[in-house]
Amino acid sequence: MTTQDLLALEAREQQRRLSRQDLLQPKIIEKEVEIAELGGTVLLKSLSYEVRSSIRKATGWGSGNMDAELFELMLIAESVIDPPLTVDDLQELKKQDLTIIDVLSVECSILNSPGRATELKKGLEEILNSDSP
Repeated sequence: MTTQDLLALEAREQQRRLSRQDLLQPKIIEKEVEIAELGGTVLLKSLSYEVRSSIRKATGWGSGNMDAELFELMLIAESVIDPPLTVDDLQELKKQDLTIIDVLSVECSILNSPGRATELKKGLEEILNSDSP
């Protein structure tokens, strides 16, 4: 067992058990995200299960004919709260700068599906930090 594993185990042992009431209280998480290319930040929020489900339905999730690009843009549009953005705004931004869309996509994925998004963030950081054109 590594030192990191031992520290994680110790941290878990110090956490309290959540109650039913803790779990049923709605908790929207907000996160300030830096867009370095533009020298500023945007404010994101986590989405409810209901909103994520409506995005899945609207984009054909699970049908074998899912529109992955629309899914990503709708997820971003619903998550970015300041400044508010529409899917049309993001389509226009996509024509200009994919890096910003990538950053927003990864950060929205982390807020709305942290387990699956960690690897995405690592991959994006490697791309952004590489010296390749």
